[in-house]
This record gives sequence, structure tokens and C-alpha cells, in this order.
Amino acid sequence: MKLSRLNNDDIKLKNPVVTIGSYDGVHLGHKKIIEKITNDAKAINGDSAIISFDPHPRLVLSQNTSFEFKVLSTIKEKEQLLEKCGIDCLYLIAFDENFASWSALKFIEEILIKKLNVSKVIIGYNHRFGNNREGDIRFLEKIGKQFDFEVEEIPKQLIDEITVSSSKIRILIQNCQIKEANYLLGHNYSFEGQVCHGQKLGGKLGFPTANIQIKDIHKLIPGDGVYAIKASFNNTSIDGMMHIGHKPSLNTSKHSIEAHLFNFNQDIYNETLCIQCIDYIRPNKRFENLDALKAQLAEDKISCVNILSN
Repeated sequence: MKLSRLNNDDIKLKNPVVTIGSYDGVHLGHKKIIEKITNDAKAINGDSAIISFDPHPRLVLSQNTSFEFKVLSTIKEKEQLLEKCGIDCLYLIAFDENFASWSALKFIEEILIKKLNVSKVIIGYNHRFGNNREGDIRFLEKIGKQFDFEVEEIPKQLIDEITVSSSKIRILIQNCQIKEANYLLGHNYSFEGQVCHGQKLGGKLGFPTANIQIKDIHKLIPGDGVYAIKASFNNTSIDGMMHIGHKPSLNTSKHSIEAHLFNFNQDIYNETLCIQCIDYIRPNKRFENLDALKAQLAEDKISCVNILSN
């Protein structure tokens, strides 16, 4: 798949079939639209393309509010997910306050017509774009007739069959309902981080951990607790368990992410791990002593091994 930035690159597409959106998480609802785009592009021997934004529009539009918005997928993750779906091209627009002020008509003229010379535009039934969300399916159809491109709307009933949204998935992940979130995503929720030095207390308990520093500060991290995970390192998948949050039993208030990888003893400091969150095990809690904590960790490992083996 080709990745380009609309602001800088000369774009050459063949009979492009295009959709527009953030596509955060690339979940099952998105995949319904993607399937339609790729099939229609193949039918006219054309290219399928998604126009998206960097950063996510809500990161820009929520800057002056107390709300802290987090994304389900970084640009790298979004690119990987869309490539798996068979999209030919991902085009990113630098989203800032100036672009946010563009009218729907300016967006169509500057991007869809001049930059892409679209053959067809496909959008979800409730999609709106442009300043004050003035652009909708009717507006697109009107302009499409003037500039000779086709417009199609994904039927409401098709999207509603799945009843999935990025916002719903964010809430599930924040509430530790990772298995439910994975089902709506159609893939395991994941994040990347660099392994850094910690207090090395896990090793003393017989459960050495990799302390993970998240690379993208805007990436959504699951709610606090213990999880069954799969970690990827050098194209190898490793089963493990992960703790997110504070560690009251060890008298530390630092919020951290620590992964214990099963049957793994390599030095991976400063390396990058990709963590797939498979299932939630339990909440964090305080233990009377380190022996009680060690016993609980042994139980957690058994739970994780059982889950991951299935």
C-alpha cells in the first residue's frame, strides 16, 4: 500500500474510488465501507483510497477543552491495518485550525477534484465533512453531477447491523473490557513501547518484567489491571502477562506498564515491543506482604497460560 501526504505529494491514481474519515482503530464498521471501496475499485480497474487526517481532528479541536482525547491507532498502526484490508492508497491531510476552517465545497474542489480526480466517492450514511459539518451525501451528489464523479452512500441498515463505533471501543478499553473491544475491532488491540529500566523488583519475586514507555503520548492505554498478552519482538510472538497502574504493595505511586514474558530471558532494554492485549484478568490490589503478591502472580500466570493456549 502507498502512503502519501496530500499537502506535499503529487498524486497519480487510476479511476480512484475514495472515502473520507479518521478510520481510528479500523474496526468492523470501517471494514464494511473498505470492502465496498475495494470491490468497486476492482470492478472499474481502479485504485481504492482513503483520505484521512494527521493528527486526528479531535486532538486539534479539543485543545481548548479539559477533555483529553486518545487515539485507538497511530498513523503507523492505521497504515498496517488498512494495508491488510486491501486498500491501495492512504492519503493523509495535515489537520490544523486552518484546514478545519475549510468549507465542504473547498475540500471537494481542492482535494477530491484537483488532487485526486476522483471517479467515485463512498461514504457512510451519517458522514459529514467541512467547516460546521456542512457537507453531507446530498451536497456531494450535487457537486458530483457538476464534476462528473459518482457518489454512493453505505446504507444505514448495513452499518447498524454491527452497531460499532470508535467511541464505543474507547470506552470498552478504558473500562478494561478488552475482549469485547477486540471483538468490535476485528483484531487484538495493541500498542508499541520502548523497554526501559525499572526498579527490578519483579525479578526478585521470580517474575522479571519489561517496563514499557509508550511511544505515542496520544495512544489510548487500557484501564488499570492485569492482562493476558502477546508481545512481538524481532518478528517473534511471545506469550505473557501485563500489569498497568500503580503498585501499592511495593510502596510506589508511579503509574507504569510492565510485561512479564513467559519463557523469555533476553536483554531487550531500549528495544521496541508491540503488545497485543488479549484478555483482562483482574484489577490491581494491595497485598499484605510480598509472599502474598508472589502467590497471586503465580495464579495470574496460570490464568494467562490457559487463556492464551485457547
